[in-house]
Amino acid sequence: MRPAAIKPKAQDRTLQEREAAVLDRLADFAQALFDYDSAAIHPDPHLRDIVWNRENAVFALGTAASVAQAIFAHP
Repeated sequence: MRPAAIKPKAQDRTLQEREAAVLDRLADFAQALFDYDSAAIHPDPHLRDIVWNRENAVFALGTAASVAQAIFAHP
């Protein structure tokens, strides 16, 4: 269950708020990976060749979620 509001200052957050903030960042990360589909028109030349396929994006997201879970399992 996600808290209704997350305090902006990380040091003031409860454990549930911290978990919600991490999950929000993971969702943003996943969206950013899928947004690389338009890498061919990216303004930075060295990023134009990078295209994340769905499989690699899911692997990266799964890894990030596992790390977050490991961090929160040991408060």
